Amino acid sequence: EQVYYFDYDAMVGKPTDYNKLSWRHVESVDPALKSALGYTVWAEDPKTGVWYCVRAEYITGILVPEQIVAEVAKRSESYNIVRRICDPHESWYLGQANHMKIKPIYICPYNKNTRKGELIKNLQAALGNQIKIDPKCTDLIKELEECRWSESADGKIANSSKYHLLDSAQYFIDLRPKKQETEVTTSNWESKLY
Repeated sequence: EQVYYFDYDAMVGKPTDYNKLSWRHVESVDPALKSALGYTVWAEDPKTGVWYCVRAEYITGILVPEQIVAEVAKRSESYNIVRRICDPHESWYLGQANHMKIKPIYICPYNKNTRKGELIKNLQAALGNQIKIDPKCTDLIKELEECRWSESADGKIANSSKYHLLDSAQYFIDLRPKKQETEVTTSNWESKLY
């Protein structure tokens, strides 16, 4: 009844020579007012084009929209964010982020409700090939392992409203930037200085 096939050895890994400032990053969020906001940050290895989930966590205990958006922006400020993605269902989040002039502006997956099967399939296909999850992102790994199909409703996920990190990952896969055409070379700061 598992929604996702999950092979820890193939789908989990740490990025090599990771650099928060030179690697491209994408922030993907699944906002919610009544429950937790799912927050993930993805980093692209410029040598391989593989994306790594380097941060996956919940933001809880904040009920004011402006404070929620500010907290997300604060958590992302140390990364080279080239794209921001969010669930369009929570229009208050988009409105508040635009009002606060958060850049780059958020983009949203289209018809996410009617395309749920496609979003799930695309995430499954990318796992271990185009994306990997840092082992410290235990909450996302747990959701991938625990997510089950409902026994009472055909084609529905049991307790689907609690999987905000999975939704965030699905939106990322749907809208991640294309691989850069120009090769980016990265090295440690000592090599750059030399």
